[in-house]
Amino acid sequence: MIAVRLMGGLGNQMFQYAAAKSLALGRKSKLLIDLSFLMQRIEGNTHRQYELHAFNLKESFLDNKELRAFEKKNNGNLFLRMMNYFSRVDVKTIFRETTFGFQEEMLVQPDNTLLIGNWQSEKYFSLYQTEIRKMFTFPTLESSSSRTMSEKIRSSNAVSLHIRRGDYVSNPVTKAFHATCSMDYYQHAVEFLEERIGKLTLFVFSDDMDWVMNNFKVDSEIIFVSVPENKNYDDMHLMSMCRHHIIANSSFSWWAAWINPAPGKIVVAPLQWFNDTSIDTKDLIPADWFRL
Repeated sequence: MIAVRLMGGLGNQMFQYAAAKSLALGRKSKLLIDLSFLMQRIEGNTHRQYELHAFNLKESFLDNKELRAFEKKNNGNLFLRMMNYFSRVDVKTIFRETTFGFQEEMLVQPDNTLLIGNWQSEKYFSLYQTEIRKMFTFPTLESSSSRTMSEKIRSSNAVSLHIRRGDYVSNPVTKAFHATCSMDYYQHAVEFLEERIGKLTLFVFSDDMDWVMNNFKVDSEIIFVSVPENKNYDDMHLMSMCRHHIIANSSFSWWAAWINPAPGKIVVAPLQWFNDTSIDTKDLIPADWFRL
C-alpha cells in the first residue's frame, strides 16, 4: 500500500496523486488518499477541499486508524526503512519532500509508505504518463455555455492564457510566497507565439475575471472564458482543449497544458515561479516548454 497526503487546490492535488499513483503502479500496490490536511483549517492557509472526485479514479481513502499507524512509527529510523524494504514485515514509513526539485529517492520508496510533499515534476510520473492521462479524464461539460465555448475553441487557432490571482493577491501568506505574472510577461508570450503560429485567438482564463477585463490589453482577438461556479475542472478542461498555452505560475494551468495531447503544441511558462528566486524550479517545467 502507498498513501499520499493531499494539499492545496486542484492542480497541486493532481501532482501529488500522479506521483503517488506512479509509485503504487511500480510497486503493484494499492493507493490510499490521505485527506487529513484538507480537513484542517490552518491560520494563514487558503482552505481547500478534495477536488479529484471529478476524474476517472478508483478512490480509496486512508482512515484514521491507518493514519495513526503511520504517525506512531519513528519514520526517520533507517533500520525500519531497511526492514520494510528487504522483508515482508509491515513497517509503515513516511517520506517527506525536502526540496522543491525532483527527488529521485522518492521513486524507490518501499511499500507501506505515506508520501508528504508537493512532487511538482513530471519526472515523478513520466514512466506512467499514459495511465495518468487516462485517470485525469474530464467529465462531460454539462452547461450549455461551456459546450458553446468548447466549440469556439475547437474551431479556432486557440491559445489558452491563464492569469492567476485569487489568494496570490488576497492572502498575505500566499502573496509573500508566490509572484503574480506581470502584464509584460503576457505581452511577450503573446508576441512569442504570434511569431511562430501567426494570427491566434486568446482564450483567457482567470479566477479574477473582472480585474483581467479591466487590465489585460493586447492586440490579438480575446475571448474571456467563464464557467459555472465550483466547476474548476471545467475551466481546466476547456483550457486543455486549446491548441497552445500561455500558463501562469500555477499548477492549475500547468496541468491543462500537460494534459493537452496535441502534437506540436507550444507551451509558454513564466521564468519566475516564486517570489523567492532561490527556489530551483528547473524540474517543474518540461524540457520542450518555453520559459520567458
